Amino acid sequence: TAEQLSGVGSRRLSLFTPAQKRTFITMRALAASPLLMGGELTLTPDEDFALITNPHLLACNRNGVTGRKIFYANYLDVRKTPRHDDADHGWLGIFNRHCTPKRMVMTAAMLGLPENRYAQLHNLWDERMIDFRANRLAVDIAPGDVMFLAY
Repeated sequence: TAEQLSGVGSRRLSLFTPAQKRTFITMRALAASPLLMGGELTLTPDEDFALITNPHLLACNRNGVTGRKIFYANYLDVRKTPRHDDADHGWLGIFNRHCTPKRMVMTAAMLGLPENRYAQLHNLWDERMIDFRANRLAVDIAPGDVMFLAY
């Protein structure tokens, strides 16, 4: 039957963890890819709608610039998307591509940023400001998760 083929209710929901959902949607935004949503929308958790309607995520996505890889080491993958109208501002995604937590101190150069230009970075998923005056960022990312930043 059609019900067996398409699934209903909770069978239509993603089996992604919250970290995997953040990673998936952040990659799409940094790549200026279409943000598509499927499944049974009436049963979609509020947390999923919060991700896809996040104003920072939408601004990055609507920016229309495809990000590029800046750095990769120790399973940490850094992607950078500058604003189309101001290359001094934009977004960074630091992705943990491993099944274990990753900790690392990243320099401005590793993030593709000039030294001594940014006093703070905005952690967009946590909604907090990070002191960047020392041109260093302590990264502690869970398996399969992402740190989504504005510079």
